[in-house]
Amino acid sequence: MLRKKLILKIIYSIIVLGLIITGFVMLAKREEAKDNGTITIELIDLENNVLSTEYHNYKAGDTLFKILDDNYDIEYENSVFGVYIIKIDSLHAPNKNELFIKILVNDEFSTVGVSQIKLENKLKVTFILTRVET
Repeated sequence: MLRKKLILKIIYSIIVLGLIITGFVMLAKREEAKDNGTITIELIDLENNVLSTEYHNYKAGDTLFKILDDNYDIEYENSVFGVYIIKIDSLHAPNKNELFIKILVNDEFSTVGVSQIKLENKLKVTFILTRVET
């Protein structure tokens, strides 16, 4: 009887672990564009200075990460939640405890990371170097 309970606990644990991993994989899924279009990418420093505003054409199948990687000097980390941007050109946030790069999509705070932002025509993505508030 004890052995049967142990086996059931192991089976349930494996199922739960599988569901958790599946959830993380779904969160980290990169959103690909469905159609062609143009997006605007804006970079803003700590003092709210606009460093650059660039327009990028994309085609079906492209991702925001691909556009960033092809057109900017970026550094990033992969995590279970997707890509975490550390540097885009002169915006640099090497210490997560002090600085981070905030993402706005159409002037609203993004609730998802770079790899989950879906490309849509006339989309505006703003990256702002921001101090961590303590």
